Amino acid sequence: MHLRAPENLVTSRPPVSRLVAAMPPFRLPSSPPTVLILASALLIAPASAGPGSTESAHAAGNESDARRTAQEGRADQVYVLRKRTGAVVPVNGVVVRNELDGVVIEVKGKERRYDAEVVRRIVFGSVPPAFREATFHRDRSEHENAARKFRLAAGDASARQVVQASARLEAAVSFLQAAAEDPVFLDEAGADLDRFLSDHQNDLGTPHARTLRARVARLAGKQADAAEHYRGIYREASGGTPAPGYSLVVCASAGIEAAACFLETGNTAQARELYLELDRLLNDALGTIEEDDPDRNRMEALRGDARLGEGFCLLAGNNATGARSFFQALLGASSGSGAGGGATVAHGARLGLAEALEAAGEYRQAQMEFALVSSIDHTNRDRSARALIGLSRCGLQLADANSRTTVRRWLEAVTSRYGDTPGAAVARTMLESL
Repeated sequence: MHLRAPENLVTSRPPVSRLVAAMPPFRLPSSPPTVLILASALLIAPASAGPGSTESAHAAGNESDARRTAQEGRADQVYVLRKRTGAVVPVNGVVVRNELDGVVIEVKGKERRYDAEVVRRIVFGSVPPAFREATFHRDRSEHENAARKFRLAAGDASARQVVQASARLEAAVSFLQAAAEDPVFLDEAGADLDRFLSDHQNDLGTPHARTLRARVARLAGKQADAAEHYRGIYREASGGTPAPGYSLVVCASAGIEAAACFLETGNTAQARELYLELDRLLNDALGTIEEDDPDRNRMEALRGDARLGEGFCLLAGNNATGARSFFQALLGASSGSGAGGGATVAHGARLGLAEALEAAGEYRQAQMEFALVSSIDHTNRDRSARALIGLSRCGLQLADANSRTTVRRWLEAVTSRYGDTPGAAVARTMLESL
């Protein structure tokens, strides 16, 4: 649910859990009120500085001053889900903790704690000028300018730790958005994500930051690194119970991505193992949640991806005939419509069938299947870009009249409309050779 922030207030995005699906405002976990000032000081002090050092005392003083300023200025707003009614209501106060195990907000001198899963959005009232300037640029899709202003806000010692953390993660997100047009910004995004994960290890944005860090590695063509990053997130749900601040959807999504990256590195055995684990994990989870659970459709779609995995493993193992039979069987059993697993299986199986036909040298038939995926699948940008690239490969093989012009147009569509996908780098390389 997207709520509009009141005027003159600055919003922070949702945490990792939600950002994976649609990049919403940060999901903020909080823990019971503990020694926030000491914890903040330890977060920003050099490794050699102990809790009683001058550096720690100075950092604690800055945090105390920042919190006092927030109390005297505009209130923060935490939008909280009321489970009984399903309504999302704002709670006004000062956010003092935003960590993996929950969010703590001070309201009229008393602290209230909310579990991460009920926090839908946070609007920070008291922020440095650079933060406000950054949101101005962000709202106008001026991503590089926004990123650099957020980076300034993240380094502002007068800001609260929760605001510094939010600014650092926003800087990374903005650089990643800028990288969709110019991949040179991937390194900038990676640097801010590494800094966030180093300085704010317990922040509720950590799952999101880790997911983005894996994405940066994959977009940069570092599939082996990406696979390990994603697998680390997936392991946070070991045994089916996610660690504090993580959700099963976030962890399972990372597992699917890890398997795909392992396939790209040629590690078919590891990919197959992950797909089988995920199929069992998601099948068990779907058997325990209600039909109207908001995560159900996403979990069904993820299980669909897990089921598709065997076919792509066959393709990676050069068994195009086996892959073709596998995907045809799935297409026959799938309705090809609707939300959740049905649509995922239908579109994914059609893409797999196209790639199997291409591998067998049946380029005309493969091109038709790629065209269907690229034109009707609006559920997965990575898959749509991959279909356009497959369409282009087949076009080059068929060498029809004006085929190179048509292929150039398809590849340019990938770089311009799908610059945030792994396919963009492939398309740029293909364009250079045309």
